[in-house]
Amino acid sequence: EGLYTIMVPAGVVKFGNDINSAFELNYTVAAAEEKGLHIVSSTPADGATVEAFDGIMTVEFSDEVQVVGGLYGGGQTVLYTATGTNINAFMVDVNSSNKKQVTLTLLGDEKITDGEYQVVFPENTYKTLDGMKTLPKTTISFTVGTPVIADDIYIVSTTPAIGSTVVELSE
Repeated sequence: EGLYTIMVPAGVVKFGNDINSAFELNYTVAAAEEKGLHIVSSTPADGATVEAFDGIMTVEFSDEVQVVGGLYGGGQTVLYTATGTNINAFMVDVNSSNKKQVTLTLLGDEKITDGEYQVVFPENTYKTLDGMKTLPKTTISFTVGTPVIADDIYIVSTTPAIGSTVVELSE
């Protein structure tokens, strides 16, 4: 439990002739508590900047899930621009061998360009297999573009996500 920082000193990472500047990655590890159904991780991660988004998102839930309602499953889980423009809904597929994992595939052939996006999971459209816990309305935000940290060297993603709160951290 507590705040953890990974400090990457200048010069540790080298790509060709480019050497990184110093930077930090911060994580908060929280005590385990009983929570309702929630999203543990996603690709792209909440708050991440990715170079491209091909319309496929993987989401890991805290519990095994089933999808409730919606035209395409997932109760109309939808991709929006940051300004609220509806891009399209996702087809939802629960992994048959790991029911905590769900793959979302964007319907249609819209090209996802650089910009800010939000994936909105409507309230009560995902629930545990026993039906006892439901997902509250949840939003995952990410940016499509080139993530620059220093001198043309950038982090594409981390696990856990930068700035995320972690319930359990293993070696």
